[in-house]
Amino acid sequence: MIIEQNSETQIQAVVNHTDLHNRDIEIKDLLCGSEKAQVLIKEILTKANKDFCFETENIPLMIEAVPLSKNSISLVITKIEDT
Repeated sequence: MIIEQNSETQIQAVVNHTDLHNRDIEIKDLLCGSEKAQVLIKEILTKANKDFCFETENIPLMIEAVPLSKNSISLVITKIEDT
């Protein structure tokens, strides 16, 4: 799994087939917001907080799942700020 910070309000995690297999997650689990998917998102957010100080506590998030290939998916996580 590769996690990058796109901006102060957005990160991107590329998750491949091996990452999903190791966590017993299928792509459909990500699309329906299963408990396994929630655990994966929390893992990504914890790592992003540690690596980039990407704080998300009490902040609404938008999560977009973008297929990159048959074997990988990009999860774009964006903080939703009040305007």
